[in-house]
Amino acid sequence: MNPHCMNPAGRLFEFLNFVWSQPDQLPASAAWAQYLLPGADKEQATFFKAVGIVLTLPREIRASVALLPPGPFASERLLRALPAAEAALSIAPQLSAVTVSQMKAHYDRGTLADLEMCSELLSHGRPGVGQEIQDEDEPSLDAIRRLANEIQEEATESGLPQEVAALLWRNADAIVRAVDLYRILGQDGVIREFEGLVGSLVTKPAAFSAVQKSSSLREKIQRLSKEIIVLGAACAVPTQLIIEASNFWTAVEPHVTALSTVQP
Repeated sequence: MNPHCMNPAGRLFEFLNFVWSQPDQLPASAAWAQYLLPGADKEQATFFKAVGIVLTLPREIRASVALLPPGPFASERLLRALPAAEAALSIAPQLSAVTVSQMKAHYDRGTLADLEMCSELLSHGRPGVGQEIQDEDEPSLDAIRRLANEIQEEATESGLPQEVAALLWRNADAIVRAVDLYRILGQDGVIREFEGLVGSLVTKPAAFSAVQKSSSLREKIQRLSKEIIVLGAACAVPTQLIIEASNFWTAVEPHVTALSTVQP
């Protein structure tokens, strides 16, 4: 998996670099759609949500740079690409009427180089995301999507109470959507939706009980938690959720608290 997806500067770099590589006369809307929704359903709601996420990346970059410890580069240097990048993104309201060439007129290879350097500094010291599952051939993103889809299917077909089925389906669907938008949401977007699933199970007694009674659901959630850790995002899971979830969750890595079999 691309390490640039781990931070907003890298995600913006990859997006603008992709647009830079497209034919000049291609409509900008087509270039954006090819990057934002590759292989996904091209529904308008999903597309415009993705566009909105892209437009927030400069703000996220500024926030991330502000949190960096003192280093060899001043924050102004790390943010040097943003004016040009924001000018390029400003064409968003006119996507259907603008060509790639017109968008590229706002930035250059220097902009891309600055974003790439900023990304490398922001990612320095973070865990990698290039691992694959030890006992399967699927990359973890594919496995996360597959398991979330399986949870959706089981939620609707296993006779669960309607409110529990709806809760599990919504949380699993949110994970699928985050995987679809991984290029601009990154692993943080996937882990946020995973946190939502865990939080629902921890805070909703009916859902907690249903999962505890279903060995199939429990196993899928355990495997999903493993894939999230393989994605390199274990450190993003709130400690309190890990502690409380240990009532029903098996250990998936040595550094994660083992699941207690004690009833809550």
